[in-house]
Amino acid sequence: MNLLMMTNSFDYFLSEALAPSDDFDALTRVTQKVLYTKWKGYAPPGTCTLIPLENTPCYPNTHSCRFMALCPTMRVPGNVNWNREVVYNCVWSLLNVLSQHNSRSISGISDNDSNKRAEEAKIKSVLITGLATGVGGISAEKCAKQMAMAFADFNDASLNEEKWSSFNWDTALNYANACRDTYDLNAEHGDD
Repeated sequence: MNLLMMTNSFDYFLSEALAPSDDFDALTRVTQKVLYTKWKGYAPPGTCTLIPLENTPCYPNTHSCRFMALCPTMRVPGNVNWNREVVYNCVWSLLNVLSQHNSRSISGISDNDSNKRAEEAKIKSVLITGLATGVGGISAEKCAKQMAMAFADFNDASLNEEKWSSFNWDTALNYANACRDTYDLNAEHGDD
């Protein structure tokens, strides 16, 4: 089970920004309910779960934030340097969830009013922090490199369906080796 209490580290500030002032634990409850429905309470590290905030105590909020993307990097707070690709996997999962959400928002559109509603339902901007760079013990440099690599690879996959839908071992190993090149970044800082 993930220890999901939206009251520590950056999660504290999310609760401060999104939960009603008289119910600080509201974001925790909303998130735990979605996690139970989707994952029976345990979202594996490296995944992404979109948490809808509309029709919850956390909406409206001062930032007009309609969703929170939960990308766990650990089961419970602790060092996750051993999970060498968790940042890459979280970002890849995030990009997939956003792409699927936005695709669903525009499917089946037949009139101008539907077009407008579908466009409004899309997620157009995302605030993302360094993943696992606090208690997770991953250096900012390694995090940034894996985040950038996930963005580049996802963009390549989106533009080159034929290539990405028919990998062979050589291609898969090339991508795996590129991610492995990020492993040694923490060795300089004594983290590995």
